[in-house]
Amino acid sequence: MSTTSCRCFLSFLVGFLLLIAGGFFNAEVFAQQKLGDVYEGAATVQVQGENYVVARKKAVNLALKNGLEEALKEAMGEDEFEASQRDLRKILRRASHYVKSYRFAEAHDDPFEKTSEVRLEMRFFSSAVRQALAGL
Repeated sequence: MSTTSCRCFLSFLVGFLLLIAGGFFNAEVFAQQKLGDVYEGAATVQVQGENYVVARKKAVNLALKNGLEEALKEAMGEDEFEASQRDLRKILRRASHYVKSYRFAEAHDDPFEKTSEVRLEMRFFSSAVRQALAGL
């Protein structure tokens, strides 16, 4: 192997390692920026006819709506959110369309009170929410 090819290989290796190391630093900063986009929604729904599955599904949908309301209030401000309540109904009605992911922070079915309660942590497609707001 000639010295020129060794230098090229070493330059390539150093560049590759710097690229990998830079990716780790960027991932850490990216994770810190995305920390604020987690919203929480909670809902309690009355169970009809011992059907806890349907009640849980309704509670999840309602909790997603509540979480989207929180996100919209943060994005628009409390006063503008209240003033635009009528226009926002369409967006809130289709809250599940804007959800990127969610997880159950808590879920509880109460057989004595006949209720299903959920608390979710969710992330939204911020570009889709902004686009929907721009369309109003």
